[in-house]
Amino acid sequence: MNDFAAAAMMRLIRIAAARQHWAMPEVPPRDARVPLAQKRALLEELLADHGPVGLFEIGQALDDAPDEPVLTALKAACDPIDLIERWQRLERFVHSRHRTIVHQLAERRLLLEHASLVPHAPPTAAENLVVFGLLTALLDRLSGSPVGVRFAAQKQWRPRSGAWPRLLPAQTGVLEVCWPAGMRCSPPVARSRSDDTLALARGVLAEDSGRSWRLSLLAERIGQSSRTLQRQLLAKGASFSSLLMDVRLAEAARLLTHTSRPLAEIGYACGFADQAHFTRELRRHAALTPLEYRRQFTVMPGPMDDT
Repeated sequence: MNDFAAAAMMRLIRIAAARQHWAMPEVPPRDARVPLAQKRALLEELLADHGPVGLFEIGQALDDAPDEPVLTALKAACDPIDLIERWQRLERFVHSRHRTIVHQLAERRLLLEHASLVPHAPPTAAENLVVFGLLTALLDRLSGSPVGVRFAAQKQWRPRSGAWPRLLPAQTGVLEVCWPAGMRCSPPVARSRSDDTLALARGVLAEDSGRSWRLSLLAERIGQSSRTLQRQLLAKGASFSSLLMDVRLAEAARLLTHTSRPLAEIGYACGFADQAHFTRELRRHAALTPLEYRRQFTVMPGPMDDT
């Protein structure tokens, strides 16, 4: 990963090192752009010093990480499928040379393969461990029943928030994930007959603008059929797609004018497919690019909020 995603990972590594009292190798300053070779050298040094389990457990530093759009969007996932969809969109958004490929084994059982888009240049074992360690930490924090994870060569599942065996398999490029029946996203919101459907739908979408929303998911959350919701939105002069875009742009506008987060990070956190999509939609609705919007409408004195 690169850019804002790599910067977030580097911050997580620093936090994990502080938690474990590791003597960290020399690392670039916060938010500095780190060349690929330097990232790999850092991970290899950490792997040599602290072993595979130490590298894998870096993701558990999530609880001490500051709130920021990328981690917030990932931590908002409500089930394993939702989380993997968010993760894959992040990989596409930052044009990562590595991708997480999903192989469906059963209804609630997946194989996650960490692969490279560059021929003959697979991810290193250290990169696999850090990526799968972060995904495992995020899976640990899903509400509801525990999610089982194990590397493809392992026989036993890792208990939720439990320690791995001291020795991990040599092949770390494939992780198996399973979860029991009954895991579900947030229950339908409470509503009365007097509730305005448009306002209710807008509120639900705004709670998690970075999700891969579909009409059926929104209808389930507000306790209606898809057809009924669509009909009621049309009666208000709206549609599912236009409402979702309005919500995403409103959250993007807030982050642009009230934080100094990178533009691409904001675009990802608000649910856009990539930076070009974010720029295109904001220009279409506001006749400004994200950078122009930030420059024109940010009037806050002093440093902006980075949370």
